[in-house]
Amino acid sequence: MTETPNRPLPCLTHIGLVLEQVRRQADIEHAALANKTGVDIEYVTGVLLGSRFPSRRFILRYARACRADIQVLVRVWEDEHERRLPKVGDRADG
Repeated sequence: MTETPNRPLPCLTHIGLVLEQVRRQADIEHAALANKTGVDIEYVTGVLLGSRFPSRRFILRYARACRADIQVLVRVWEDEHERRLPKVGDRADG
């Protein structure tokens, strides 16, 4: 996969943007992340592009692989996870 370090990737989730910045700061390639987190490269790429929402377990492994602050990444994950849940009273049927 060709990487463009100075151009932001299109992203559907906020966490994808955050994780991409963490990856760049750690100077680690997608394949190495896949290896260190125990997932396939398509999963890593999907998360970083924002087309896939990561599991909490993946966030913990990702933080360790990038030597990032686990508490910060978990908090970002929790915030986005909460935003993705349907709100009480937002039901379409009434």
